[in-house]
Amino acid sequence: MAIVNTLNDFVIRGIEDLMFYNADGKYVGRLPYLSDINISDTTSVAELRGGYGNPVLLTIRGDRTVQMTANNSTLSMTQLSIMLNSTKTVKTVPSPKYELRLPISSNTATLVGTPMAGQDISVFTTNTNGEDLIALTKVASAPTGNQFSITGNTITVPATITGSINVYYFVSQEVESIAGTGGATNIYKCYAKCVLQSISNKRMYSGDIVMPNVQVASDINIGGSNSAEVPEASAVTLDLLSLNNEVPYTINAYERV
Repeated sequence: MAIVNTLNDFVIRGIEDLMFYNADGKYVGRLPYLSDINISDTTSVAELRGGYGNPVLLTIRGDRTVQMTANNSTLSMTQLSIMLNSTKTVKTVPSPKYELRLPISSNTATLVGTPMAGQDISVFTTNTNGEDLIALTKVASAPTGNQFSITGNTITVPATITGSINVYYFVSQEVESIAGTGGATNIYKCYAKCVLQSISNKRMYSGDIVMPNVQVASDINIGGSNSAEVPEASAVTLDLLSLNNEVPYTINAYERV
């Protein structure tokens, strides 16, 4: 579409997303819930001085460093995959579970879940407060004293143990898994889509910041809170590289229709 109204003076009104593509040009992922972005394009400065009063004779600039920082309002498996250089997998793993004050009826107690074979199961006598008291020993069958046996999800205890028990065990759970491998990160092509508003003509524009070669910093903080607070944004830092005679970034603006 031909340019009809030029952008001229403008402000950045918002950020729509960051999109990542690999070295083969294949789409990798998108971060759609950014709260802000910032490009820092800096150089180191040295000064050649000499003569009476040691004035500046020449300013020498170099060591250019270009970075984009963005705050993502959410965490996503896509973000973690890119930052940790890891691939999401689906697999079955042991997941810890507990059931407190599980009632005993006719020497047995029935678990809600089914314990995973080959994993630990710990059983304790308890009181009305749900405290762990005496640890019971697992036996194959016919428990006596401070013992228990289990078949499927049914726990059997001797007649001397009454009331309820606390049980800690593992269940088999299918999960989406991503490993915090860290290490060297891939080089991506990245697009940041911004919303611009022209002060000159009052029209709205899209601003695509094209970054042909970026590495994503693997520094990450994962946290949460039980307080009534907005979750802290997760920071994403992109190192914008100058490879193959390509500039670190280009801004392409076009009118939104």
